[in-house]
Amino acid sequence: MAGHGYRMVEARTRHGKRVLAREIDQLSPDSKPLTCRYCDVRVEGVGEHFRGKDGPRPTAVASHFRLDDGRQHAAECAYNADEVLRAIARASQGLAQVDDAGRLRLVLPSDPSDAAPARPQPGAGEPGGGRGGSLVFTTVRPAVPPALNSAAKIAHFLSLHGFDPKAANRFRVLYGDATRPIPWSRFCYPAQASAGLHQLLAGGLTPRHPVAVHGTVQRVSDTTRPTAYATLVPAAPRPGGRPFAVRLRTDRPALLSTLRPGSWVLAVGTWSLWPQADEMRLWLSAHWQLAHWDTDPDTGEPTVIACPPPLPPEPPRPRPRALSRARYDARERHRPRWPGHPPSRRRLRSRTTATTCSHHPYRPPPLPTVQ
Repeated sequence: MAGHGYRMVEARTRHGKRVLAREIDQLSPDSKPLTCRYCDVRVEGVGEHFRGKDGPRPTAVASHFRLDDGRQHAAECAYNADEVLRAIARASQGLAQVDDAGRLRLVLPSDPSDAAPARPQPGAGEPGGGRGGSLVFTTVRPAVPPALNSAAKIAHFLSLHGFDPKAANRFRVLYGDATRPIPWSRFCYPAQASAGLHQLLAGGLTPRHPVAVHGTVQRVSDTTRPTAYATLVPAAPRPGGRPFAVRLRTDRPALLSTLRPGSWVLAVGTWSLWPQADEMRLWLSAHWQLAHWDTDPDTGEPTVIACPPPLPPEPPRPRPRALSRARYDARERHRPRWPGHPPSRRRLRSRTTATTCSHHPYRPPPLPTVQ
């Protein structure tokens, strides 16, 4: 399946200049022939158009590049889906497998914190799987859990293809002990195209499995405060819908201290809506919920995939000190009471004791007289 027809968002001119798909209409005739961004195979530009425009439901197709007929990407090319899938599987420590149909199945443990790497992960500058181009993923310590590391690689690969649905259809996810795979489009949403997830949550339908959202960071709040948040590139609402923000929030600001505007992130967990702020958000509580990486400004290739540093265990909360008998009695005497409130047991006990004291004799109230 190396000769797939997935759309590409980057190419090179005959002079080696990087060109984006949205710039196709601005290309001069002397910029052709165009070649792939990561190998020398010939490609051609396709402008924005509508598929099935004469039918009842036309579909908008964004500008992209495609292979010339009969051509294939080089084996080491970042756009070579077959090689990318095999590279991800090799570095997944058994959590990802490629079947005979060329689809990759990723196993997501019920508790990713228990899915610690079985052996040391590659250090900074060491290859994490694959050959050449964007296939050389590297990691830095603390080690990224294998499932999260593989999901981040898949998200990066799909971003190169403009999140082509045909490319996303080659990935499946198994969560926990479930036997029915989850389509990638229902597990991971691009932040800029997460209106489907927003509509799902607005309808009160919470997925039974963790959901991942990936995109680029737009803004990070002050991480020295008790709470912090990171805003991703705004999502495009559905036609007629209200715009909303996609944010990562946490009461452990150290989880966001390594993020910078422009960084790519992938966050996994249970997402929710905050209607008052038109916000779709995820509360982060552990370092294995977040992976982030940067891209080289010259080549567009990812640098390293990393997780935030693991959080230290929270100190145990001090137990409240027991009150002494004298302090308890004093608090009971000064506690405000409303009319008709029965006295405390201690007050009843002291009143009963007073009946035996000679200097405070107890006198019952007089009985009513009968006329």
